[in-house]
Amino acid sequence: MEYDDGRIRCDGRGLVIRWYTPLGRKQIDYGRIKKVVRTSNRWGRGRIWGSSDLRHWYNLDRTRPTKDTALVLDLGRRTQPVITPDNPDQVVAVLRKHGVDVSGGA
Repeated sequence: MEYDDGRIRCDGRGLVIRWYTPLGRKQIDYGRIKKVVRTSNRWGRGRIWGSSDLRHWYNLDRTRPTKDTALVLDLGRRTQPVITPDNPDQVVAVLRKHGVDVSGGA
């Protein structure tokens, strides 16, 4: 295990977003991630789950309102998962280690 905060897990195969939908988790192989944008969490502070614009989807995270950084995952589809890991620097390091392009610097 390279990272696990109970909601987000990074391992040798990819990224797992727990509580992505009411039906469960989302498993994403690193090779499927086109790009990750590190940004401010200002738009996600009031959202603990779901989407208000159908463009960005937030997994269940009751602590999101206290977090400053969000990671937007471009999977080449209209809806982009947005995660707010407890330690975004560590997640970014793991993603880069596996060849994922990460931009931004919030």
